[in-house]
Amino acid sequence: MAVIRYSGCVCCMVGAALVAMLSVLPLSGCRREPEPAGGRAGGTSAGLGPADQKYTTRALVVALPDAGSRQPLMLHHEEIPEFVGKSGEIIGMKEMVMPFEQIAPDISLDGVLPGDKIGLDFEVRWKQRPRTLVTRLEKLDPATVLHIAPKSGGE
Repeated sequence: MAVIRYSGCVCCMVGAALVAMLSVLPLSGCRREPEPAGGRAGGTSAGLGPADQKYTTRALVVALPDAGSRQPLMLHHEEIPEFVGKSGEIIGMKEMVMPFEQIAPDISLDGVLPGDKIGLDFEVRWKQRPRTLVTRLEKLDPATVLHIAPKSGGE
């Protein structure tokens, strides 16, 4: 055990001891690291583990999330031919209306309305919830032609 000799006042000695003790405590909880932007490169998003797959596609906004009814973001996305299933095999995904359970915290839906055309990136995690996470979303020009079947009754 080390003996520290101090010839100052007791208050200064106590203060110095406190500073010394605090300097060895981990300070990781004192600063929140910013979330990686957009692609959440490096594998983790919103505190989740690495994504199994990441995709980029375009879609029509069908419904916006509604916390009151627990309605997720509903998007009618284009075909994703390179979609990898739970087994790890490429199975493709036809264009479809799909719920997106979670949106990354840095993405705003301000100004996005049902009927808007968007580009998006999303991640899939087969063994975690939420299974899908939107990591990028941008409005597209309304004249953009999406390769999706119109809903019955016209779109």
